[in-house]
Amino acid sequence: MSAPGEFKATLELQGGALHEVAVEWTAVKQKLKARMARGAITNVEVSMTFTAKADVGVQNIFRRWGEGAKKTVADLGAEAQLSVEGDVRIPIVNTKVHLELGVQVDADGKPGPAFKITF
Repeated sequence: MSAPGEFKATLELQGGALHEVAVEWTAVKQKLKARMARGAITNVEVSMTFTAKADVGVQNIFRRWGEGAKKTVADLGAEAQLSVEGDVRIPIVNTKVHLELGVQVDADGKPGPAFKITF
């Protein structure tokens, strides 16, 4: 995840065509603790991010410009997310897993859970 005040842009290609464009802004990121639960959880941070997305259908994007690229924007969306993240040590296999838990709210005000695990 980004540092506070930083932007992250993502372009997603699918089958040779642009599928989604997203911009994420991390408004707040604060380290809470270096170690928790006898060292089993480390680097605990809380963050607030805002994301804007556009699902785009662009066909023939890799063709020459003379032939043109067809563009359509299918859906726009936004969400805000408050999350707590940290590294969890798994002693049995001696590895660390990055875990992120949070609550997100979409542009319509509908709340939902957020969960991300990275090995």
